[in-house]
Amino acid sequence: MTIAEVAAKMCVDEWTVRQWLKSGELRAVNVSARPNSRRPRMRILPDDLERFIAARSTIPKPATKRQKLPVPGRWKLACGRRGGNGLDRVWK
Repeated sequence: MTIAEVAAKMCVDEWTVRQWLKSGELRAVNVSARPNSRRPRMRILPDDLERFIAARSTIPKPATKRQKLPVPGRWKLACGRRGGNGLDRVWK
């Protein structure tokens, strides 16, 4: 696959794919006639792309029980004084 094809499949810009190649996150093969040419022709193997996608995928977190939000009016001042920025309040 070319860089443009990978960019289209991943819904990113070609520059992003080139950065992944430069950083080594994504592997590619240089298929140009001269290996050390100024303009390499890179191709990404489908297996390498699948490995890259698998490495970047995240495992969803298990659902947790949601905490109830405090009801307004049930707060008290922590230091016994009024005013301030509201950071000195604590839940009863």
